[in-house]
Amino acid sequence: MKNKTGIGCRLAACALALAMAIGAAGCEITSHLDEAVYEDAYAKIYVSPDGDDQNPGTWQKPVESLEKARDMARELREDMDGDIHIVLEGGVYTLDETFQLDDRDGGLNGHNIIYMAAPGEEAILSGGRPVTGWSLFDADKNIYSASYGGAIETRQLYVNGQRATRARSNGGLSDATYDETGHTTTDTFLADFQNCSDMEMVYQEMWTNSRCMVDSITVSDGVASIVMQQPGWLWCRNKGGTSSTTPWYYENAYELLDTPGEWYLDRTGAIGGEAYTFYYMPREGEDLSTAQVTVPVLETLVSIEGRDIDHPAANIIFQGLTFQEATWNDPSIYGLADVQNNVLREKYDPDNPAYLLDDYKYDDRMTEGNLKMRLAVGITWSDCIFRRLGNTALYMDKGCQDNEIVGCTFYDGSAGGVQIGDIDMYDTDNWNPSDQRLTLRGNSIHDNYMHHLGVEYRSAAAIGLGYVVDTDVSHNELAYLPYSGIHMGWGWKRMRLLGVACTANNRIEYNYIHDVMTELYDGGAIYLLGGQQKNGHTVIAHNFLQRQEGQFAAIYLDEAVDFVDVYENVIDTAPNWICSKNVNNTIYDNFTNQAARINDPDPDGGPWGDGKAELKNTTLVTDGNWGEEALAIMEAAGVTDRYHGEIPLVGAISFDTGATEDTGELAVLISSLRHLPDEDLYGFIDGGSALAGQTVIGPDGAAVTLDDRGFALLDSPLTAEQLSEMTTSKGGSLPLTVQLSAGQHSLTLGLATGSGEVLLSGDISVATGYVPIVADDYEGYALDAVPENISFNPDLGGASITQDPQNPENQVLEITHPNTASPSFLVSYDFPETGGLVAVEMDILPTATNAAIYAPYIRTGSTEIVSINVNNNGYISYNNGTTVVPCKTYTANTWVRIKVVLDLNSQQYALYADGILLQSGLVPRAATETVDNVCVGMYWANAGSYYVDNLRIKAIS
Repeated sequence: MKNKTGIGCRLAACALALAMAIGAAGCEITSHLDEAVYEDAYAKIYVSPDGDDQNPGTWQKPVESLEKARDMARELREDMDGDIHIVLEGGVYTLDETFQLDDRDGGLNGHNIIYMAAPGEEAILSGGRPVTGWSLFDADKNIYSASYGGAIETRQLYVNGQRATRARSNGGLSDATYDETGHTTTDTFLADFQNCSDMEMVYQEMWTNSRCMVDSITVSDGVASIVMQQPGWLWCRNKGGTSSTTPWYYENAYELLDTPGEWYLDRTGAIGGEAYTFYYMPREGEDLSTAQVTVPVLETLVSIEGRDIDHPAANIIFQGLTFQEATWNDPSIYGLADVQNNVLREKYDPDNPAYLLDDYKYDDRMTEGNLKMRLAVGITWSDCIFRRLGNTALYMDKGCQDNEIVGCTFYDGSAGGVQIGDIDMYDTDNWNPSDQRLTLRGNSIHDNYMHHLGVEYRSAAAIGLGYVVDTDVSHNELAYLPYSGIHMGWGWKRMRLLGVACTANNRIEYNYIHDVMTELYDGGAIYLLGGQQKNGHTVIAHNFLQRQEGQFAAIYLDEAVDFVDVYENVIDTAPNWICSKNVNNTIYDNFTNQAARINDPDPDGGPWGDGKAELKNTTLVTDGNWGEEALAIMEAAGVTDRYHGEIPLVGAISFDTGATEDTGELAVLISSLRHLPDEDLYGFIDGGSALAGQTVIGPDGAAVTLDDRGFALLDSPLTAEQLSEMTTSKGGSLPLTVQLSAGQHSLTLGLATGSGEVLLSGDISVATGYVPIVADDYEGYALDAVPENISFNPDLGGASITQDPQNPENQVLEITHPNTASPSFLVSYDFPETGGLVAVEMDILPTATNAAIYAPYIRTGSTEIVSINVNNNGYISYNNGTTVVPCKTYTANTWVRIKVVLDLNSQQYALYADGILLQSGLVPRAATETVDNVCVGMYWANAGSYYVDNLRIKAIS
């Protein structure tokens, strides 16, 4: 047996106890390892950023590097009769290379090797490097520069821990086309950009978010031809139903650096004369002489991989550590041809075009992650933080079994949080392993908080699962995600054709998933794809799914998904509550406030039977009163008390559309609050320094003055009754009056602590001083009359006064389009040419979700400047000139208030629905200084009718 006392083992217990007492006064890092586990260690090896690898690794004389501590543990483990603790003292451990662990680095004899933060301290493993020496480069634009001092490749930059944005456009290409070479556009100015081959086009296609680099730009006869880099563009153009069309926006050019918080890396020196120089426009309050600016350079922080299937890495625990600042540079080389859940579809051979175009010979593969595991068994990640990462945070490949991710927080990630398994169909070990020890089996992801992921690669789910068996995904909170919360399975119908389905016996339970599908349209809070084993049902139960945008369902059992049991879930606000495509899914005892559902038979009949799944005993809640059973499910979902930690307050904020902005009167509606803190809460308003000193009348009628930052707490703390209302789906309101000068103002409103810490907020643009142009509530007209201030072609349709079908005492304008003959039907409100800020708002009552309603079109003459559609796919959408982009679902026979604020000075507009901002910074379809008419109507190919009320057109010149 080795001499344990030489490494600070039993003898160090007293020192560790003292360290725990000292650290208790600092930032608490909650640990869930038993106190006895800390004390009863076989050996303790201490590591410190200020240590020395020549030291013995005691508390008094720690080593410096993780590699040294790892190697010391290798020497100790053969005879271990307790756990070995590698204790990381507080500080940043800057990794020069990937920290690698293998089968020599785990515990033996039933014990573990534990890498842990010293109690009460924050130990950070970082793949970043500082960027210093900032100086003012362009005083007019407030752009600063700093040379890195050598070659570097990265895709992220962080300033004081906050992610900066790569300089990007405000919208896509004007008059864009696309073909197999690239694009054309009338934006000829792009050819004048320095380093145009650094530029990256970004695409938004239903459920994908592809990227591709520019090769060259040339101009002829007023048209710019953009040649895209190959083979990335070929991959983006040949990936099925989401093949890239025209860009959503483009990024990574110095000339696009026009907004605080944006950055650009000039690798050539074309901008300022020195290669590898960073350029940054600081945000308000940032001082680059003192700011901590960090650039990630490592692509893999930690790798855990066994030698082979007989010698896996095993029995390692990571406790209370923070992993941050890693990048992933592949998209800068190949683009990102994502096909779903950030899966890459890349043809094998760029030198063989015929092979590249064979639809049946492609390579679907995962992007892996910034921390990787392969042939790893019994690895635990407990109470760790994963943040500021450029890829999926944690990736498990073949041979990963009985691993646990528990009590961790994942946020500010470019892609997903956790991915278990690759999905490449051509590697049969993924789905039909040659050795069962390669199966992804028995892994557990529970009691984690994952939020604000997919911030760069938006098609990544928070939790991705490939061909997995006996997997537990439970008691997690997943929030604020552009795509799905959980994505499980792959292969569509190919598993059936192959007669094999590896995926089985998985449980997705007690998760709280909310505010998902915020940027893409086809996905779900819980999404499954591909066949399951007939005798190994997967369970989806006791989940609380809330506030899903997008087009499909909260529980989405897509193509070939069968043998799934779905029961006792609560679905609060989603386009559809369920989507099932197979008769063998069992769906019962669920609660929802959305009646819409998709329950289709398998189009191929399925191998196990024809028909639809039976939906049994679904409780439809229409009045907001969920009942005790549903409320109990809501309460039990999410992170359990033992691991709760400091999950922030969550809820929904909107604004009362009945308030008139002309007087600065607002009502903030707050609902569905969870994780209420013990301290008192206040309403607050933040108008920025431009509104410093202004007066606000709060909910209690008391006047409050905004401070020099434009911030104020509103009156006294909220009462228990007010907070109780705000925890319900109906919510409660905070009315206030803001005394504003004429013009447009951006306000942030919500809840804060008494010390002014903002816990929940929403943004609204308030404009005062409007001059009315058109105001019509359609009262005072005779029924069937045609208002005098409109014009239309009666051969194409009609517009006349009628009773509101939902309130006969109210009069509205009915728009009718009886046939499907071209051209489209338009009803126009004409007015004198108007510039400046133009606002158009109206109430719309669609009678169906399968007709394209124009509401509104803003034009100059016959040229469309803004085109808003209450569209035939069930979405409120905008037309950017090449694509109709869906933003929010709507419901037939339910009034919805549409508002557009068009700023003709900045050539941007914003779209609202029911007081909620859907999109801002949108670029008009054509540039103009004035507009002179607003239209409603219907697309020529759709027949039907709908209703308009409370039309307002107003302007601030």
